[in-house]
Amino acid sequence: MKPLARLAMATVAWVVAFDAVVVVVQSGQATSVSGERWACPEEMHATFVQRFEDSPGFGFARMPTTLKLDRSGVLAHAGSSYAVDQVELVGWRLRQEPVVYVSRGHGPGPIMPNVATREPTQWEAESVEAVRAGRRIVCGTGEEASSLRCVGPLRAKPECLECHGDRMVGDVLGALSYRLRASSR
Repeated sequence: MKPLARLAMATVAWVVAFDAVVVVVQSGQATSVSGERWACPEEMHATFVQRFEDSPGFGFARMPTTLKLDRSGVLAHAGSSYAVDQVELVGWRLRQEPVVYVSRGHGPGPIMPNVATREPTQWEAESVEAVRAGRRIVCGTGEEASSLRCVGPLRAKPECLECHGDRMVGDVLGALSYRLRASSR
């Protein structure tokens, strides 16, 4: 048997470390082995809000960085465990109606991503209205029975007012929309 054929038949596993997050890629599937566990959706959201705030850039330009690349951690919710599949920014600053920014990777510059937008799903739109009205986070069943959706607000802090001068501390400037899948961890 040729060496390449033997390699193709073997189970291939790579371990890649990004900062303190270890990702195992096996049979084309990436799995985080980070030890972070969240006891509730609010803890998960606080982690991703902090990652968003710590990322360089403004608004949707922050999304292709650590926030999107590191979806590590496991959420315990309603007796089940969930892993984060996707995190998307919901915004309405540049438009009247909310839009979801869908990152397609890095764009032409070092910070500017290649971003498209989509309309929020009905569930996302209703959840965004709920967080704009004061809810801390909204969670519900996803498209599949074993999945979970959450939407949490991005609230203005004093440093946000440098660019969002027409807002006040505590105002909802946007939201993060999460898609989670059932996890055995």
